[in-house]
Amino acid sequence: MISKNSTSLHPKLLIVVLVVSIVFALLWLWNPYVATYSTIILSGVMVVILLFSLVADLIEKSRIPKWYYYVLVISIVIPLVIGMFFIYIYGGDMSWME
Repeated sequence: MISKNSTSLHPKLLIVVLVVSIVFALLWLWNPYVATYSTIILSGVMVVILLFSLVADLIEKSRIPKWYYYVLVISIVIPLVIGMFFIYIYGGDMSWME
């Protein structure tokens, strides 16, 4: 018999990756200016949250689930990868920087 806790984490993380990728790809297609700042700000905030979580977990062991850290890493890496891809596609020429 399969219990609810035995569901695999990978399909859920794949859904998170796909949703974040689609949102940021659409944002880059819609407005590169907003997408650039959103990518930088969101990734920076997520790095700070991840660091605070790791330090808090080292100081006092908590019951933070493993998927929490995975989602934070996904929220850092995927926007940066999408951003680098679109900067490459645009040839590094951002018209709003002129």
